[in-house]
Amino acid sequence: MSVTYGSCIPAIEKSWKWGNLESLSANRHALDLWEQLRALTMPRKYGAGDLAFKYGQPASGIYLVESGQLRLSMPRPSGRDRIFEVVGPGCVLGISEALSGEPHKLTAQAVVECDLSFVDREKFMHVLKIHPDLCMHIVRQLSEDLHGLYYRYRTTQDRPGKPRKKSFPPHVN
Repeated sequence: MSVTYGSCIPAIEKSWKWGNLESLSANRHALDLWEQLRALTMPRKYGAGDLAFKYGQPASGIYLVESGQLRLSMPRPSGRDRIFEVVGPGCVLGISEALSGEPHKLTAQAVVECDLSFVDREKFMHVLKIHPDLCMHIVRQLSEDLHGLYYRYRTTQDRPGKPRKKSFPPHVN
């Protein structure tokens, strides 16, 4: 699925799956850049129920889902979290936050045991500075994800476009 958090932002391109790099063989340069980024990762294991990151927490890097599934959710005023989506191998989480320096907009919780590869924000930003081609792949993915969110929003509305009623004090009318 392409629509993910900003940043799960899934794999930098839909065909870029960590376990399926042969799909990139036609673009050797992109494969080289991807491998350079992957070389910076630190493996992390999470058990079912463990949090990879939490809503509002400072973003310290990006997470590459190697195995397992994570539930991405956001808090609601009612106190119950709203599930945004469940992601699996091939997704890259937190790109938007790593780029902007903003805190995480979602919580990522392991549904089952997960193996993630973590890339520190500073290392990630350094790779982007020296490899503008990789930067452009990420920009393209972020754009695709944004358009996917637009589509998701349009197709999930029960009653699209119903205006809110304004309540003015009686003396204002």
